[in-house]
Amino acid sequence: MLYIRYKDQDYGMLPVDYETFPESIKSVISNDRLNLQFIERFFAQGQRFNYQTAGFIHESSRKIPTTLGLPLVLSGKIPTVASINGQLKVQMNPSTSDRISGGKIQLNVRPS
Repeated sequence: MLYIRYKDQDYGMLPVDYETFPESIKSVISNDRLNLQFIERFFAQGQRFNYQTAGFIHESSRKIPTTLGLPLVLSGKIPTVASINGQLKVQMNPSTSDRISGGKIQLNVRPS
């Protein structure tokens, strides 16, 4: 099951079983074991990613009482838009064995 919950908010739930997996994911799992050569080839090629987000860095609100009985509300917000573009490469050592004793991660990113 794939389930995402962030700040007490449910974003998604996906019940998954082996029959509904695509063939590309089934090739990673064989005889109830992970196929490390497939995963190593996948990351050694280098995977590009792109992420954007928008939100508020700072929000403030002040209530000032007035003589009319209705409060005067002042609020200020600083909107922010951010983007990250990059590439991830992983090299596992040794690359010819079934057991991995170490690795190297290369991450190139350009934030904006």
